[in-house]
Amino acid sequence: MIIHVITNVHNEAQIMPYFLRHYASFADRIFVYDAGSDDGTREIVSSCPKAELIDWECDGVNDAVYMQLNNSAYIHHSRGVADWVIMADADEFIYHPAILEVLRHYQKTGTNLTVPQGYNMVSDVFPTTKGQIYEEVVRGCIHDPESKPCVFNPNLTMNFGAGKHDARPEPTNQVKRGPFGELKLLHYAFLGLEFRQARIAARGRRMSQVNIDNKWGLYNFSTPEQIEQEFRIIQELAYQVIAR
Repeated sequence: MIIHVITNVHNEAQIMPYFLRHYASFADRIFVYDAGSDDGTREIVSSCPKAELIDWECDGVNDAVYMQLNNSAYIHHSRGVADWVIMADADEFIYHPAILEVLRHYQKTGTNLTVPQGYNMVSDVFPTTKGQIYEEVVRGCIHDPESKPCVFNPNLTMNFGAGKHDARPEPTNQVKRGPFGELKLLHYAFLGLEFRQARIAARGRRMSQVNIDNKWGLYNFSTPEQIEQEFRIIQELAYQVIAR
């Protein structure tokens, strides 16, 4: 069984070691499309034996360009090669304590698409562990918009929408879905208030006119006060998602 992971990044040096450490523990290849990072992200990716760094032009936060990539990269890299593709942002970790066993079972039963349950994971400060991020940051709460159809057999044609929040997989008569939520999508976007505010501010500065016109990702224009309010709400709602 061969597993590929595909992501696109810009200046994700803080979280990229955790992303690579997690996916390298079970995936065969990790394809990282980088849009001109200058914070050390490229060097971190290049140091991972399973990762391939791919130069990629993208004019800021532009979901139209992201959709083009999301709907073509897995065909180029994985169709006819891999059994499973995971499409994930740098802060999205597809998790199950026995993920290889789950995916092997899906493969044996003909399942070719599964939707993880999404969670917003939260911590007071950015993690310091040299191990897996979910060994330290275990609290979060269900966030259904993060329940994305992002684990699939690349023989399907996915037709992703903005943010990969939805897809129209084809051919429709060949789609066999696995049980919803057996896998978890751990969204590590709230790793301390300072991290969240800095990340949103950086994305807001890079927002494309395409996103503004289509009202995509306008949360990236949130004020520091709005970001803190959201952060505190998630802290209050959080419970233990990952068993220690």
